[in-house]
Amino acid sequence: MFYRHLLFLVLLIGNAYRIIRRVIIDRQQKKPLPEEVKDIYTPEKYQDFLNHEHDYLPLFIAARIINIALNGFYIYSPYYLWMEKLGRGNAYLIMLATVLSSELLSVIFSLPRSWYATFTIEEKYGLNRQTKKDFIKDEMLSVLTSLFASIALYSFIIFVTQKLSMYIEVREVSYAYAFGLMAIVIIISVIVIFGIAIIAYLIQRRQYSYRDLEEGELRNKIIALTQGAKKKVRRIEVYDESKKSNSKNAYLLAILWYRAFGIADNYLDENSERELLAVLSHEAGHLKHRKDLLDYSRYLLIVIVLIVFALVLPHAELIDGIVNNINQAYGLSISNYVLLMSYVSALMSPLSFFAGIAMNFVSRRNETEADLNAVKEGYGEELIQTFRQMSTDELIDVNPSPVIEFLEYDHPSIVKRIRTIREALKVQTMHA
Repeated sequence: MFYRHLLFLVLLIGNAYRIIRRVIIDRQQKKPLPEEVKDIYTPEKYQDFLNHEHDYLPLFIAARIINIALNGFYIYSPYYLWMEKLGRGNAYLIMLATVLSSELLSVIFSLPRSWYATFTIEEKYGLNRQTKKDFIKDEMLSVLTSLFASIALYSFIIFVTQKLSMYIEVREVSYAYAFGLMAIVIIISVIVIFGIAIIAYLIQRRQYSYRDLEEGELRNKIIALTQGAKKKVRRIEVYDESKKSNSKNAYLLAILWYRAFGIADNYLDENSERELLAVLSHEAGHLKHRKDLLDYSRYLLIVIVLIVFALVLPHAELIDGIVNNINQAYGLSISNYVLLMSYVSALMSPLSFFAGIAMNFVSRRNETEADLNAVKEGYGEELIQTFRQMSTDELIDVNPSPVIEFLEYDHPSIVKRIRTIREALKVQTMHA
């Protein structure tokens, strides 16, 4: 039972972190707003923001209870034995049965919460424009994408693991050879993940209608913002976000050598041209960004994983012993790779947590650099105005807890972004 208790304990710690996180957020929201953002919300609108956050509390509690109950069911019931019987001793079929059944249970418990959040809470505050038909369509596409990604990844893991196991049985593996093997595995993994991302992107395009931004002065101004960038923007597209929500977004899509701007239609309809150009000059800042050593630090986790597995691989008997102990703990005669990956994920969670902090730090730095590009292009005030309007329209937390921002935010908080832009505008004025 040790291995069952261990996994459940790690999952409990994850839930405990989310509860502590929620307490920290609630305490922060009771504090007065800083000078830079205190006039973004009227007293009535800020109360709407607080009420909106409070309305999600029952869903948060329900999610935590369901998460603990479901994980308890998976770990302490004969669930994995049932999956072994359904799979008839075939590792791929066992994986398929596990993924399909767990996804079904996830949908059964998450769909009502998502429905309530969309059509009760979000509509209450005027944040939802999505029809029930579109909601169901998007949920189905999301489930299909998740299933495809999971099945593809687990199939790849099973294939690689079984081939490596057969290879190790007939040949002694040196550390140098292990590093080579793991490097090849990671390269193939990146290719598989990239392929899944492409398919997910194509599915996303089924959720929205896209059209090219028509030729004209606005398009020419957007193209002018990208001057000096090494990689050119291939397309500028507008998508129908207004049919789903009042959220306004403009993004830079980057896939290998391909670059494209995406603009929400309600951005074009409800904001001034200069406000739109302010946001796109921010995105153009990403296009012009020159990577340094910190940008490549996000790959540190991959390097660490490579080193760990390469060091462990020559000692296959240790891995076999752990896998056999896990199988015995659940009464399994054949490994369930979904279960095994749960243990790998649990053991890697501390490393992933700290790697996430580092990656978020780099991301926030890059976002600040992109904001400063908007100032350089002459759109600093418009970018601030966009942040202010976006905050009130979408009920954004403009002053999050510094602890939560440090741990989780990949963008600086609104209050920090406004401070940075205003400081840059002062410097710009002094040198004018």
